[in-house]
Formats: sequence, C-alpha cells, structure tokens
Amino acid sequence: MLSTRDGSRHMKIECEAVLADLLLLRGSGYSLLELSRNEKAIKPVLTRSGYHWGQGYAALLADLPDSTCRWALYNFRDESPDGRTCRFCLITWLPAGASDKTKVAYYFDKDALITTVEEKLLSSRVRGLAVMEATSYADMAYETVLAEVNRQFDN
Repeated sequence: MLSTRDGSRHMKIECEAVLADLLLLRGSGYSLLELSRNEKAIKPVLTRSGYHWGQGYAALLADLPDSTCRWALYNFRDESPDGRTCRFCLITWLPAGASDKTKVAYYFDKDALITTVEEKLLSSRVRGLAVMEATSYADMAYETVLAEVNRQFDN
C-alpha cells in the first residue's frame, strides 16, 4: 500500500499487488480500481489477465459499470507496433450515468494515482504510462484507445 499527499488530501493507494501482477503477464490484462466510500483510498476491485491480442479489452469493456466511475489500468503487452513492449494505460472512466460529485472526485484524485503508478512502473523499468479519460463506450473503442496509447508513447 502506498500513501501520497495530493493537495490537502491524504490518499492511500492500494495498487502494488495489481501492478506486480500486470507486469508479470505474458499477455494483456487489466485492473479496475475504485475510490473508497470515504474518498481516502484507491483500491482494486477486479483484476483479469492472460489475454492475447485484444481479447482482454473486450472483457474490460464488459466489466465497466454503466453508472459508476472507475479507473482502468490496462497492459497492452504484445499489442504495440513492435510486438514486444509493455504499454500501460490508465483510463479514468466517467460515465454519463455517474453522479457529478463522483465524477469530480475521480477526476481530481487521478493525479495521485498517476504519480503512484508511474513511480512503480519506473522502478520496474517500464517506460511511461499513457493516460486518458472516457465518458462513453464509444470513447473506449479498442482501436481508438490503442492508437492514443501508441501516440503518447511515440512522443
């Protein structure tokens, strides 16, 4: 468990085990993370792994709730242009059905999560983290997200 101070909030971020699992994969995988009810911790809800060539992404879309915000940490292993790279993407899921208060909390707490994930990836010698937001399943189209991940990594 990692702790960070983001602005005036003290946030516990429970993602070390999730990142370790996703780093050891031979295929793609993902984890969904949520903000605790008291908004003082970020914790994993679900982790799935062992997928190949986009199969895991379809499962990710099926696991995203229609009216609840989440963060999705996806490992695009073996889905990059060179076929060997581990490319992580953190997606802030802010669906239209979620309350405005919840959307604001997820939007502002993502920075603490990004910092924590980037530090862990750097210590594991993984280069970078693509970051994006999505408000609908259309924003989450596999080709669109993969293109954005590749664009952020190529810059």
